[in-house]
Amino acid sequence: MKQCMSLLLGFLLLGTGQFLYGQQIKANGWQFSSASLKLQGQADVYTSLKLPVMLGQMTNPEMGNFGLTGTEQKSFYSPSIQGPVFSLNLAFNPTRNGVLQTQREIRFGLQYAPEREGMVTYETETDLGQTTQVSEYTYCLMQDELGASVDYLFHTRRVLGFSAFVGVGTSTGVTLMNDMLLMTHTGFRNNGSWSMDEVESTQEVLDARTNIFQRVYMPVGVRARILGFTLYLEGQVGSGLAYAVGDRINPIAVSASFGGGIGWSF
Repeated sequence: MKQCMSLLLGFLLLGTGQFLYGQQIKANGWQFSSASLKLQGQADVYTSLKLPVMLGQMTNPEMGNFGLTGTEQKSFYSPSIQGPVFSLNLAFNPTRNGVLQTQREIRFGLQYAPEREGMVTYETETDLGQTTQVSEYTYCLMQDELGASVDYLFHTRRVLGFSAFVGVGTSTGVTLMNDMLLMTHTGFRNNGSWSMDEVESTQEVLDARTNIFQRVYMPVGVRARILGFTLYLEGQVGSGLAYAVGDRINPIAVSASFGGGIGWSF
């Protein structure tokens, strides 16, 4: 009988311990706390976005060569691919003894960046004596990107409804739409000004390669609690890599974004 009672007591103590341990984990776990929508402007500044990179982005690079070497004068050059980013974010905060702790936060996000563009224009000149024939070749890379992110944030205490935050984050993305817009224009230029006598102008959209992105960054921002909503201003700065599938990995020297959003607490 004593052995049965000891065994029963042991099971009761074990069950109670497991229950209390489970409650402690639940009490000190992470709890879904808020959701937010953000709109930001983003720019990926590449270490190089010149002719070899642009040709490498094309599935048929020979269609965009035009006999250029990449050493020609650039009348327009943007080393970045940029555009708007829309994101949906879900945030989780730790709990201690059932009380939500707001100083730390894990945030998961889903991003969509439509109509990202990067452009470079090369020109060649032929001296014809009293006039100069100029040919311009413009490469415009156009992308739509879908991505996911995770951020770990540290928040200050709220003062007069305002608080600040800083953290670290990483994101992965893949392009859904990939096009290369090629534009050529050949005309005459006298004393630095274009004449109206245009010889030829063409425009063509060709297929470009899918790109896969990996970025690391530091988010910094402020938020304000107003009428039950949370308003955000946030900037992110970091770097990353972009893999043009089937061609090369292109380093992103600086990846930066800035914008705002609105959130709801639960």
